[in-house]
Amino acid sequence: MNRKIRIILLTTYALVGMFFFITKINTGGMWLIVAATLIILADIKYASISAAFRSMKKNDINKTKKLLNETYKVEWLSKSFRGYYYMILAYVQTGEGELSEAVKSYNNALKNGLRTANDEAIIYFQLAVICMAINDTELVKQHLQKAKELKPKKLLVEKIEEAEKMLKKFELGNENMLVQYLKNQGFKL
Repeated sequence: MNRKIRIILLTTYALVGMFFFITKINTGGMWLIVAATLIILADIKYASISAAFRSMKKNDINKTKKLLNETYKVEWLSKSFRGYYYMILAYVQTGEGELSEAVKSYNNALKNGLRTANDEAIIYFQLAVICMAINDTELVKQHLQKAKELKPKKLLVEKIEEAEKMLKKFELGNENMLVQYLKNQGFKL
C-alpha cells in the first residue's frame, strides 16, 4: 500500500478516535488514538524496508528504489532495519552502475548490522564482485574469505566457489571469463 494512503488512513483513524473521545460516544476513543499513534511510529521506524527487501529478491530495481524512497528518515529506522536499508540501497546502486556508492552503502549496512550471518556473507560476496569489476584481486580474495568464514547457505557457497574459480582463471590471464561472470551478475560493463 502506498505510504501516503497509509498515513491518510491512520490519520483518519486517529481523528475518529479523537471524535469518540471528545464526544464520549464510545469509551474506546482513547484506544483508537493510541493504536493509530503506535502504528504511525512503527511505520516511521520500520518504513517499507521489508517490502523493499522482498522486491529486491525479485530483482525489481525500480520498485525496490521506489519503496526505499518511502523511508522518512533513515536515522529514525531501528539499527538492524537501517542495516537492511543500506544493503538494499547498495543493491539499487550496483544495478545502476554506481559502484563506489554501492561500496559505501554495503559498508554502512555492515556497520549497522544485519539479522543473519548469511546476509552479512551476501554483502561480502557482493563487495567481492564489485572489486572484481575494478580488478582489485586482493580485496576480492579478502571479501570472499570473510563471506566463507560466516558459513553462508549452500547457494551462496556455490556462488563463492564459482567466483573463486573465475578469479583463478582471471589471474591466469583469461580476462573474458571474469567479464562474463560479472555480466551474469548483472553488471553493466
